[in-house]
Amino acid sequence: MRALTALAIVLAALPYIAGFLFAPHGAVFLGALNNLGDTGQYLAALRQGAAGHLLYANQYTSLRAAPILMYLGVGEHRDAPDKPAKK
Repeated sequence: MRALTALAIVLAALPYIAGFLFAPHGAVFLGALNNLGDTGQYLAALRQGAAGHLLYANQYTSLRAAPILMYLGVGEHRDAPDKPAKK
């Protein structure tokens, strides 16, 4: 049973390993195998939240779009493991 489990894990990891190893020169494999169009949006939203922005501004459109509340708390807790708990 353990051998079957190990085989399943290796087979599931193969596409990610191949993406990492065979990414074109100068490119980075982001770890997304599907829904590639939205990956940049998700990463941008997380990056903006980690920078402390409460509202997410869509930078990938030429249309006017109001910033929206997304991932509340990501920015304020990004350093939480390093900070002592508030009492």
